[in-house]
Amino acid sequence: MLKKGKIYFLLFLQCILSLSIRGEIIDTVCMGDQFVCYIADGAFAHSTFEWQLLEGGEIVTTQADTVWVDWGNVPGLYALSVREISPAGCAGELKTAGIQVVGTLPEWKDVRICKGETIDLYPGDFQNYQWKSGSLEPVLSASNPGFYPIALQDIYGCVIQDSIRVIVEELPEVNLNEQYEMFRNRQLVIDGFTQDGEEYVWFNGENGSIIFLGSEDIPSDQKVWLKVTSQNGCVGSDTASVEIIDIEKQITYPNVFSPNNDGVNDVFRPLGKLESIELYQLMIFNRYGDKVFYSEYIKDAWDGTAAGIAQPTGTYVYLVKVTFQDGESKTLRGDITLLR
Repeated sequence: MLKKGKIYFLLFLQCILSLSIRGEIIDTVCMGDQFVCYIADGAFAHSTFEWQLLEGGEIVTTQADTVWVDWGNVPGLYALSVREISPAGCAGELKTAGIQVVGTLPEWKDVRICKGETIDLYPGDFQNYQWKSGSLEPVLSASNPGFYPIALQDIYGCVIQDSIRVIVEELPEVNLNEQYEMFRNRQLVIDGFTQDGEEYVWFNGENGSIIFLGSEDIPSDQKVWLKVTSQNGCVGSDTASVEIIDIEKQITYPNVFSPNNDGVNDVFRPLGKLESIELYQLMIFNRYGDKVFYSEYIKDAWDGTAAGIAQPTGTYVYLVKVTFQDGESKTLRGDITLLR
């Protein structure tokens, strides 16, 4: 006889071990079913029973003619065996019943996404779905880290409780300056190194964390960007603007000055766009070739003295060496007339 959740074995046990069974009974259970009960009908009262389950599940406990089994999560056909031992100690024939464990496992494993991405979770082909969120749809969109539980019913009517884990990976942190400045015809060096960086791709296709750019390499929109891929495959990016500064290289000197403290042309100093000058030397010589003034500071001016002594009226020669911020160097020579 077969009852739900139970298998009955009919054993006729004699000391001569002449046994018969009412027929092999196949039970069908869902994988993961627990505490499933099976009962053997023995030939004698007060017999004891030896139960065996080679694989596919675990015998939880036995009591007289009854056994309770927890079935595993691997579908298949498994054998449950029993042998009756009579009160006189006679052992009967081993009787076996086949147990069919059925069920369908979700076809998934932990998934990884990058921060800001969304993934569609799909456990596979089932009859019914119920996510913890309440959704009854087969597919659930997820963007947050954590476990997403679901109850599934397969074609056998088995209900499977499962969950999938979503791991959200951080993006590599790319921090370019908001803006860079460079002088035309000079080189700009940008370091985009980040601790999580595995692969670097710049706006012009170059690779590596550091890029060297000339003013001619800057796009027309004056925007440069860097994309960095981390070891986990996530991509971070940043964009910066580049301002190209044109240098005005105009520097001139007056040809006459009068250091008489009247507030007009009292000193000899350079005129023009001096902020574009990076290196500077000014030397002034008298008609005998003696150096009467020297300075490397562009804001210094000659007041017509040498070692604190006022120099006489006359013509002097100046020599200027300058290096502009774009790297260009110039040497200027000329005469200056000192009037008193």
